[in-house]
Amino acid sequence: MGAFWQSTKQAFGTTDWRTLNGLHAEDAATREAAMSRIIETYWPCVYAWCRQRGHDRHAAAELTQGFFADVVIGRGLLGGADAEKGRARSFILTALKNYEVDCARKAISRGLGKHVSEECLEYEEHAGVTDSGSADDAFDQRWAMGMFTEALRRVESHFECNGRSAHWKLFERRVLRPTSQPLGDLALELGFGSAADGAAAVQTVKRRVQAVLREVVAEQTNDGESASGDYEEVVRLLG
Repeated sequence: MGAFWQSTKQAFGTTDWRTLNGLHAEDAATREAAMSRIIETYWPCVYAWCRQRGHDRHAAAELTQGFFADVVIGRGLLGGADAEKGRARSFILTALKNYEVDCARKAISRGLGKHVSEECLEYEEHAGVTDSGSADDAFDQRWAMGMFTEALRRVESHFECNGRSAHWKLFERRVLRPTSQPLGDLALELGFGSAADGAAAVQTVKRRVQAVLREVVAEQTNDGESASGDYEEVVRLLG
């Protein structure tokens, strides 16, 4: 768990209710793995919220780390979490707001921010959260971006493992990091027979991304209706 304080640029882990249930496991390793996954998921969201509240990068890192150390871990915030009580995301955000008020009252200065690398903070500064909107909007945007990033990671792995890496590479260069190179040239370069074949491959990956994104979001809740609503919210937040 401690290693995560050094970087937030690892694969985004989703926090489903099975993960939260792992906090109650008898095995210490299972409990620690569950907590690490929760931190991996929500550290960027909490940091984005703190930055949008006006804290500079080091103060935001300090507040974020203090929140996880004092509240999530220290007070066992999620120990009593229940899928029937709503989204873990809302639960964490409410606790975070209370923690910020608490810290302001006590004028706490823990010096925890220094344990986060400059590289990590620089990455989060350019993670793509917009400057407009509220701190809650920033929290939700970073959450949505994490969902999308995890979906992309799974889709890339799927095509790589199934011998269709060219599909992913074309999608990446056509959609994720578009270049000025014509589709036909890109398709031929990657081994497709024609521009039409390349366009079909891009659509195949797009459909896969949409399906996997739904799966990633659905992992956050046991309720199908809530999952559908959360998916639409992710799409809206991603623009």
